[in-house]
Amino acid sequence: MFDVVVVGMGPNGLSVLYQLGKYALKVLGLDKGSICNHIRSYPKDMVFFSTSEKLTLDEFEMKSKNGSNPTLKEACDYYESFAGRHDLNILNFSELDHLSGKDNDFTLTLKGGQKIHTKKVVLTTGIYSNPNYLDVPGENGFNVSHYFSGSTLIENKNVLIVGAGNSAVEAALDLSKSNNVLLSCRQSSPDSSKIKKWIYPDFLDAVSTKKITLLGNSRLISLVDSHASFEVQNLKTVNFDFDYCFLLTGYRPDKNFLINGCGLKLEGELQIPKHNIQTYETEIKGVYVGGALVEGMNNHRVFIENGRLHGKPIAQDIYAKI
Repeated sequence: MFDVVVVGMGPNGLSVLYQLGKYALKVLGLDKGSICNHIRSYPKDMVFFSTSEKLTLDEFEMKSKNGSNPTLKEACDYYESFAGRHDLNILNFSELDHLSGKDNDFTLTLKGGQKIHTKKVVLTTGIYSNPNYLDVPGENGFNVSHYFSGSTLIENKNVLIVGAGNSAVEAALDLSKSNNVLLSCRQSSPDSSKIKKWIYPDFLDAVSTKKITLLGNSRLISLVDSHASFEVQNLKTVNFDFDYCFLLTGYRPDKNFLINGCGLKLEGELQIPKHNIQTYETEIKGVYVGGALVEGMNNHRVFIENGRLHGKPIAQDIYAKI
């Protein structure tokens, strides 16, 4: 039996596993993919705005050829080497189906049927695998995606982006360099409070110079056959034929997994797992949450920079109770 199993091996999960290891506990990390599986879906040429020191999990430097701001590859290389450097016990490509039992006697059943026994469980599964679907016809089309991984192979195309947050704005700016871009959002304009402050002026400039066409107060109603239809504020219909469509409408906790698979209670419209805000232990004794799960639908508040800090208090509380 393990002392603790940490589910989800993104940077935040790695931090929890590392902090637990300081107490010489018998721990295991699980991930349905590889280490940092979710951030590998970010744009390939992405450069973090945060400096290396705010993304690291130990005393070792995250090296960057660009100076203090690492690229996506440099960050992924660091997290992989971090796991090896600390000899973290991680089982990749192992997806948790459900957990059962009680404090000090949990059973984790994986998708393949394998069972793992542990005293405590920490869930840092994130939200990136669960997009906010719009449920419109054509949403599953071959040229429609809920993820944007870069503009390298997209040139001289008609590109539709739907969303009002930072991901939508960044994608629009990137794609507008060599494409005809239409950005649709339910509000009159993207929410500046959810957009990185150093990006927003560039977005406003791109809209004013017609590099990006902004369709505000619009509701997407169809994407069938690469033909988008919108209902705008005055109930008029607007159409747009696209080559590519990116539905960057955010992500949410996997409600079915957390409630039915783990037995957690999600509170309010924000679907925040009920937990102690100091120790991150949920109302199920012995089960903890960390990373983006802590904020539910408000997950835009949690980044690597602050999510990595959850590991220390979680580890301290678990050690005190084992």
